[in-house]
Amino acid sequence: MRAATDSRSIWLVVVLVAVAALGGAVLVGRGARGRGGPPLDPRSTRESGTRGLVLLLKETGRDVSSGPVPSEPGDDVLVAFTGLIPPEQLEDLLDRARSGSTVALIGRSMPVADVRVVDRGTVEPEPGCPLGDLGRIRSLPQGSYSGVEIVDGNGSGCLPVAGGDGRLVYRGALGEGRLVLIGASEPFTNGSLKEDDNAALAVYSLGLVEGPLRFVVPSIGTGERTLTDLIDDPVWAGLFQALVAVVLYSLWRSRRLGRPVAETDPVEIDSGELVVAGARLAERARGRGVEIELMGRNLDDALRRRWGLSIRTDPAVVAERLGLDPERAAIVRRAQTRPQAGIDEDGFVSWVADVVEATRMVLDPRGAGAVPIPDPVTKSSSNQRSTE
Repeated sequence: MRAATDSRSIWLVVVLVAVAALGGAVLVGRGARGRGGPPLDPRSTRESGTRGLVLLLKETGRDVSSGPVPSEPGDDVLVAFTGLIPPEQLEDLLDRARSGSTVALIGRSMPVADVRVVDRGTVEPEPGCPLGDLGRIRSLPQGSYSGVEIVDGNGSGCLPVAGGDGRLVYRGALGEGRLVLIGASEPFTNGSLKEDDNAALAVYSLGLVEGPLRFVVPSIGTGERTLTDLIDDPVWAGLFQALVAVVLYSLWRSRRLGRPVAETDPVEIDSGELVVAGARLAERARGRGVEIELMGRNLDDALRRRWGLSIRTDPAVVAERLGLDPERAAIVRRAQTRPQAGIDEDGFVSWVADVVEATRMVLDPRGAGAVPIPDPVTKSSSNQRSTE
């Protein structure tokens, strides 16, 4: 029977540990699949994120990073998705371009000055494209793409949209800098890179500019994430495993897994130890005289309330009135005798014990000569020892 109980206990622990490990693995896996923020975020590995684009460009040998717009102009090509960056920050990027930086804007909607959306529709291949390898694009998924250009028309484009004048990819000058416009962001997402020539479009269009690529992310929150979104999934996995550990610990401490066992005997503390401790405390506090006065007063109050006597009454009268035998009469006599101020520790402890016993006899409702009632713990322990 005991073996079966122990086996069940072991299996219970194994199952709980397995649940903790599985739950942690699921949460970590979910975190690996869903790490990141809003759609088009270059740090996001979700279907709508663009982390795959960053990795693809790195595989082609490009130096790629992500972050907010640098405080000082540099050689980086600033790449921004118009569906991710607020319009006022897009205008700041155009100011960078006018000052000499290279900026690439990607998206069907471009709510900024100096950029115009010309056409919307499907994209047609253009074998004679003047912009590098973009002429090798043969097929893009069906969807709505935008033809874009710089307002002053200073530049050239490739891949006509819906047979109109607009081009999906446009490169031109803006002020002292350069500007690349791409009229769709959907082909660049993690879930779309594998379709048709989307990956080639990403590599060839961003290959129109040289230098390190820096994908711009919003410098402030977009309002689409809550406080709990800021806690990464591995942290949730750790909290889940900690919760399971707390449950296991609670079960282990609150319930014994197995057959009942005999408890050890309760610890018995001699009452004299308490007296000794009190005496030492009084000695350290230099209050032995106060302790003597207090103990004597308690005995005097007991004699007055119960028998109408006092601590100064002749000990023989007290013994006769209480009906004490010679042994108990000696205890009361010693208790009535006030110790000298210079009494040593052993003598003080002995006197205190006599006062405690005398007070008990005086207040015992069964009579002063009654035998003390044994403590239940002491009595059960004595019976167990006698039985053994």
